[in-house]
Amino acid sequence: MLLAPGTEIEYATVESRIAGKFNGWDGRAVLTLENGQRWQIANGGNYSTPALPSPQVKITPAALGGFWMTIEGVAMRVKVLPFGAP
Repeated sequence: MLLAPGTEIEYATVESRIAGKFNGWDGRAVLTLENGQRWQIANGGNYSTPALPSPQVKITPAALGGFWMTIEGVAMRVKVLPFGAP
């Protein structure tokens, strides 16, 4: 499907869980969700936490492209991009 320039695209909020335990991320890590989606950390950096078993995540559109991911048990949100999208 091709979109005409200027076409507005509406993105829905995604709610799922990280598949398996979560210990944080290194660089531009890819996080896999239980719903099968894969999201890549957009800005790199490192974050570590004691293991969290399948924490809940919420992904919302960001103002200038990309998306924000909030992770249950993590005090900060992180910018992410869909992994493997064209």
